[in-house]
Amino acid sequence: CAVSDALVSAVVAGVVSVIVTFGKIAWDSRQKKQDRRVLAREKLDRYREPLLAAADALGTRVNNVRRHNFLYYLDVPERRRTASLGTLFRFAQLFGWIEILYGTYRLRFEHGASTKSVADAIREIGWLLADDRVDRTDEPDATTTRLMIWREEQRAIGELMRIDSDPPRCLSFDSFTRRYDERFAPWFGTFAAHLDPILTPRSQRLAQLQRLLAGLVQELDVDRIVIRCGADGSLTEPRWAAPSMLEETAIAGSTDPGTNR
Repeated sequence: CAVSDALVSAVVAGVVSVIVTFGKIAWDSRQKKQDRRVLAREKLDRYREPLLAAADALGTRVNNVRRHNFLYYLDVPERRRTASLGTLFRFAQLFGWIEILYGTYRLRFEHGASTKSVADAIREIGWLLADDRVDRTDEPDATTTRLMIWREEQRAIGELMRIDSDPPRCLSFDSFTRRYDERFAPWFGTFAAHLDPILTPRSQRLAQLQRLLAGLVQELDVDRIVIRCGADGSLTEPRWAAPSMLEETAIAGSTDPGTNR
């Protein structure tokens, strides 16, 4: 009987030890996940403002391309290179801050409750730019899609834009232009060739991109740095993100230097 009691005690002790061990492993795993999500949120807060500024800058340019004939400047010899590279830089700057923000933390951002909405908005933008079903000039032919930037191209551009300083930052416009032909042109070449004063303002991809950027700005701007709302609660600033500017079809107006920012 004493032997049986001892055996039972040993078995119970062993089972308890196993339960405690696995319980600790499960607890440690949950704690590590929580810690990673906290770090992801802290990183988002740290880079929220420059990513917001990049999204706002690109949204402004997209709106001016769609509504204010900005790409008219591609036909002005002394303005052509700045108009082209300035537009490409705004895309590159967004890709660069996305890479800085969560290039190696992608899954943490996509699964953390406090960062998921921003990650979802960023992912939608990436998918839209890479979708070969949008802006086809010949509907059955995927090779005729316009203004497409594959995810690999987006990532490569973002990596090239990143400067690993402390803290990390993006290349300036001057550095981007000086390095464009050698380093960025291979990734931007097809997209850049599709920038056209007549066709681009009618792009469905750019119309959808403007809406997605407006959503991203609203997700990022928790401190209301750029967003302003009217008395009825509707968004009034930034103007490019107002509901009236997000219609599918834009009618390009005359060029106005005051709007071509």
